[in-house]
Amino acid sequence: MTSRRDPAGIAALLLASAIWGATFVLAKIALVELGVAHLLLYRFVFAVLPFLPILLLGRVRPKGRDLWLLALTGFLMVPVTFLLQVGGLLFTSATSAALLIGTGAPLLAVAAVLFEGERLGRRGWIAVGISTLGVALLVGTPGEGDDWRGNLLVFLSMVAATVWVILSKRLIGRYPALHATAWILTAGTLMLIPISLAISGPPPVALSAGVWGSLLALGLGCTTLTYVLWNWGVARVGAGPAGVYLNLQPITGALLGVMVMGDPIGAGVVAGGGFVLAASWMISKRPRGSRGASPEDPRPSVRWWLDGRPSLQAEIALKWLLGDKTT
Repeated sequence: MTSRRDPAGIAALLLASAIWGATFVLAKIALVELGVAHLLLYRFVFAVLPFLPILLLGRVRPKGRDLWLLALTGFLMVPVTFLLQVGGLLFTSATSAALLIGTGAPLLAVAAVLFEGERLGRRGWIAVGISTLGVALLVGTPGEGDDWRGNLLVFLSMVAATVWVILSKRLIGRYPALHATAWILTAGTLMLIPISLAISGPPPVALSAGVWGSLLALGLGCTTLTYVLWNWGVARVGAGPAGVYLNLQPITGALLGVMVMGDPIGAGVVAGGGFVLAASWMISKRPRGSRGASPEDPRPSVRWWLDGRPSLQAEIALKWLLGDKTT
């Protein structure tokens, strides 16, 4: 059984969110010597390597009817989302970019209303309004190290992420989450390779130790390891309560941006970031007595979309791999 008070599960969720928060600082370090396309190429090649045994030895295979959806989801998940996101870092600070990640929960809630006929409720619409105001402040009040173009690109990456989460719903309902994760990441990486080569040519290998360390951390740490930690934690704590812990990601990212990168904190960053975080908390906090829908439900609730954002709705993923046989 899952338990909201499981210490190990909560620790895994907190650690996963904290590691995700370091993504923008690590990317900023790598961007000193690499272009956006090469950074992403290295990151996702490193990220998919641990999934290769699942792809090569796993007995589950995608059906022909799902190949187009798999390819489209991978394309939106890897090249589109991350070219926008990391491209935005060229113009904005790691702090502002991390705070804008908090728009993911309100965007997914709106998507559930538009595409699944969900009712968001007064609290939900207030959160969406607050989040919109926060984005407007972050984008419209640039300061030192910030540019509206960078903030806008990061926000657009969250819009793209919302689209691929919606598309991934069918895959997650038909296949084990671990396999779906491996296929989507690999498909996206395979499509990223020719795009990266077309944009920037062959990637350089004469990089400093710090950049190599950042790339490995982005690939194996911020991508592969976080999937393991998050999915294992969700399996122990439950998908609903886990959504609240996502709010640590933009907070951690913003703090690291200030402490490590020396990002300045202007009034727009404080006000806009505060609104975004408040909206994310309001949307992701489950009301008492509410129940989320399972991936098999024909009309999944807002909770399903929110809980599925970072981990492809993998409540059961990796339980067998980590030896946890509880249900």
